[in-house]
Amino acid sequence: MHLINPAGPPLSTPARKPTPRVLCSLFLLAFLPVPSGWGMTDVPEARTGQSLSWPTTVGHMYQAQRAASASGPWQNLGAARSGTGGTLTVTDLSQSGPRHYRVLETVPGSATGPSVVVNGGFEAGSGPSADDWTAVASQPPVRSDTQARTGSYSMRARIVNEGASANEGLLSQRLSEVGSGVVGGRAYDFSFYARQVSVGPSYIQQYELQWLNADGGALGGTGLVNFTAATDTWHEVRASGLTAPASAVDARIRFRFVTGAVAGGEGEVFIDDVSLASTDEPSPGETYVLEPETGRVLEVSWLSRAGVPYQPMVSGNPGDPASWSPFGPVISGTGGARSVVVPMTADAVFLRIGSPGEPTDPGEPGGPSEPFDIIPLFNASTPLEPDIQAETEEALITYIGDRARDRHAREGTGTVTVNNFDAYDHFLPFYWEERTLGVEIIDRVAKGGATITYNYTTVVPLSQPEFRVFFRGLGTVAEYHFNALGSLIDPATNTYSVTIDRNHQFNRALEVGDRIEMEISLFLDGPANGRTNYYGTTLLYIVGRGIVPWQTAQTAGLPYSNQGERLDSYPIPEEGWLGGETTLPYRYTQEPEHLFKQFAGNAAPQSAEAFLLGRRLHHTDYGTGAHSEPGNPVFTEQTGKLGPKFNARSCVECHVNNGRSFPPLVGEPLHFAVIRAGADASGTPHPVFGETIQTQSTTGSAEATVRISGYTYISGEYGDGTPYELRRPEYVFEGEAPAYYSVRMARPLVGLGLLEAVDEETILGLADPDDDSNDGISGRPRIVTDPETGDPRLGRFGHKGGSANLRQQVASAFYNDMGVTTSVYPGYGVPELNDEDLDDLTRYIAVLGVQARRDLNDPQTILGHELFDRAGCAQCHVREMTTSPHHPAAELRNQTIRPYTDLLLHDMGPDLADNLAEGSAGGSEWRTAPLWNIGHTAAVGGEEAYLHDGRARTLEEAILWHGGEAESAREEFRTMTAGERAALIAYLRSL
Repeated sequence: MHLINPAGPPLSTPARKPTPRVLCSLFLLAFLPVPSGWGMTDVPEARTGQSLSWPTTVGHMYQAQRAASASGPWQNLGAARSGTGGTLTVTDLSQSGPRHYRVLETVPGSATGPSVVVNGGFEAGSGPSADDWTAVASQPPVRSDTQARTGSYSMRARIVNEGASANEGLLSQRLSEVGSGVVGGRAYDFSFYARQVSVGPSYIQQYELQWLNADGGALGGTGLVNFTAATDTWHEVRASGLTAPASAVDARIRFRFVTGAVAGGEGEVFIDDVSLASTDEPSPGETYVLEPETGRVLEVSWLSRAGVPYQPMVSGNPGDPASWSPFGPVISGTGGARSVVVPMTADAVFLRIGSPGEPTDPGEPGGPSEPFDIIPLFNASTPLEPDIQAETEEALITYIGDRARDRHAREGTGTVTVNNFDAYDHFLPFYWEERTLGVEIIDRVAKGGATITYNYTTVVPLSQPEFRVFFRGLGTVAEYHFNALGSLIDPATNTYSVTIDRNHQFNRALEVGDRIEMEISLFLDGPANGRTNYYGTTLLYIVGRGIVPWQTAQTAGLPYSNQGERLDSYPIPEEGWLGGETTLPYRYTQEPEHLFKQFAGNAAPQSAEAFLLGRRLHHTDYGTGAHSEPGNPVFTEQTGKLGPKFNARSCVECHVNNGRSFPPLVGEPLHFAVIRAGADASGTPHPVFGETIQTQSTTGSAEATVRISGYTYISGEYGDGTPYELRRPEYVFEGEAPAYYSVRMARPLVGLGLLEAVDEETILGLADPDDDSNDGISGRPRIVTDPETGDPRLGRFGHKGGSANLRQQVASAFYNDMGVTTSVYPGYGVPELNDEDLDDLTRYIAVLGVQARRDLNDPQTILGHELFDRAGCAQCHVREMTTSPHHPAAELRNQTIRPYTDLLLHDMGPDLADNLAEGSAGGSEWRTAPLWNIGHTAAVGGEEAYLHDGRARTLEEAILWHGGEAESAREEFRTMTAGERAALIAYLRSL
């Protein structure tokens, strides 16, 4: 065993960690005793060099060059390479004397010109209407020749309250409707000029840029962003560097001007010269000179022995055996020279190369079933958070957490449903600061009393502690029968209180079973950042029972005679509560991209702030610290943590709107997926990649670039002769190409906390590994080793059940996908993400609410329900479970849920098999995917793609790929009539 200490300055980084650029040139070769189970390597050699890295554009060509002088002559460093859209790297290890570096970027072909908003100066139009723009709402903007920055016209927005009614003006344009569009992957600058006339009480003005796909589906964007302008002078408002998603072809520009329900609310502004333009697009055929980022690296090489695995190890204290940690993947010996390249910094760290013993792995792929000898995650001794509902002799007490919202739940449900600025589900800037509250509902009517008290506690004092109950909805969709200002009962905790003793909707005493819709406004008194006026979540409380998910009378099929009755709230039947009491109400805003981003319907007060703090972490770029949504500051504590090898820079890059990721277009790099690799079919770590391929890098070369080269299409027929076509993706690797690999797309995040809360006994009770029931279904559990305790656990997360609990699944994604270390997977050195942050992000994911099942009374859906059972789908996609009473989180305990999974491994046959095992899970074995909320896939992500690698473009295709244990269910579906197939799909879409 040999030790290398690059002493001046030496290596100090774990695998997947960014390093500062520091020069070094001194090395020390030393000998260490060989640890037990390790073989001796031949004497290693070391040499220093430079790594070069630079960002690229797909289709452009790049040639790295070096020279001894800044004036040249320049020599090519390797061959020219094609841009991937990510970062390219080159290592120069043949150094002698000074070195200068540059990269030549050549732009081939033709470039698409910039997209510009049509009529951005408002010159074209007739009277108050501007061509190509839509102006709506109660006080719509108008074209005006009173003020103009250029030309003769601008758009004037003037909102004035008469009384305490809220008012709104909306202005929008969709590029495709005026013959324009955007190019996916390109960066754009959005800008306009504003001239402020006045800003009064409760007035806000906002803009939004929304990316759209070819079908008009939302792919994200800026969200609604508040803007200010100088009074009586033109002021530019600019949002720079906005990158269109890869599948974006269109965009929508929106402006919103609004006052709250405050007497005297008013505001006036002029808008002119609106522009959306691509930024600095190089011209075709031109060559540009780029300056690459450089960093000092060390190459260690040794003569390997054929078939012997080698593991680089690092330590800051070589005398302590426990301090040694793996650096990078295991490298397979070939009988020739092998090497590892590592970045260098100023801290003293020792590197050694050794041959470890055989890796431990529970079980053999496809072997006998594992014994059900596991340690449960939770038991009767697990510490529990306070319950969210309690009973005394005098009252039923319910506790709920809430957050600040922009507007009200029903805005946008009238006749105007296009270009309306629904602003309920999205998150405004600084949403994690001072914008939560806890509510205590003391229901004495439930115990024979006459009153209900609402106590609500906020982080900062309120200027107007507005409280509303009993929906009315006649004048506006945010009107209530009873409105009050809460009394401040505890200034030290900012606690306000309101007591009611009447059903103000029907003017009588309160009764058990009464529906009480409530909303609390957060009109903050002097927050540190952001605006002051917010509204709250619309909640439905049933007297004597608690908070329930709601729907309108119209949705429920109940009679109504006016708008108020039509939009009044009623409980959703419990058969629609897919997530138990965590289930969310039906959504009545036009914000489908935010469906999967909401609190659980029964969120505990103690979860509220952790949820929002976790959400900030979820949306953070771990390289730059930038938030994915405009208007939020850089999270400086998280900058520089992105590993040198990674797949995504943030959690949301893979989990699109908290849903699934989608395959890229043919020929584009496959970044936002997990690509597992192995040296053999049993999953032995690959000599270059280890267990997972990282397709991007901050320094040095990415491990590989992976693309979908095309699809193999397979034709078939339904039983009635109707043809169908399936597709299987084919992959191409640039760089090392593993013979054994598995491509897996990210899965939706909703409901994961509830799946963690299902006790092991329930899941194991569904297992039948030897098919003792003789029904062809042999689901079996995956037993995994807890990385923190070493205990055997039931694997329940991941495509093959590789993680036992949600915290470890999150930590695994940080480490493997972003190169960020935690206490669960520390790599080498101090974990980069602390435990408090890891727990906040875990809490965020755990208490995401599940959407309710829809169309409960639709005859087609009811038939589809029956056909789902008849086909045998429910044998694996188990409809109903009950969560454990021992989970720490109050909102997840004792919930009757409908996830449509058994959390077991099933053999899905050769057509869905990869050639790579994962632990004891064979290549054809997959954990049953939950089906809850699968019907929202297109609304949330803007497109559809199903199964582990996204090959299925529709739910029908996903079913037709099923084989193995699911072959009989697939055949039942394939041989159904067209009407029956449509009914079963309608049922799935209702979930």
